[in-house]
Amino acid sequence: AATLGAMMIAVPAFAQVTDDNLADKAAAATTSADHLEIAAYYRALADDSAKRIKSHERMRAQLGAVGKPSTSWNAHCNGLIAVYKNAEKEAIGMAQEHEALAKKSK
Repeated sequence: AATLGAMMIAVPAFAQVTDDNLADKAAAATTSADHLEIAAYYRALADDSAKRIKSHERMRAQLGAVGKPSTSWNAHCNGLIAVYKNAEKEAIGMAQEHEALAKKSK
């Protein structure tokens, strides 16, 4: 699992880029394949964030539908939705950057 701040993000086990080696992989990236591998890592982070957004939106709606729209639950869901939306946006941006670098590389 990858970590983004205090969040645990699931990254496929086959991914060669991990939190532990991301900085090294990015620093050493010279080929198209290197950059596409890093882009895939960021796409996985974005996908996981999108799933978590939907999960918290569903939770918030379900709690409201059963008459339990607690202020703390809403704040919890709304706070995490905002965090995951930002994480998704940032991960997509980094994926796009590495995809562009891949096009310029051999």
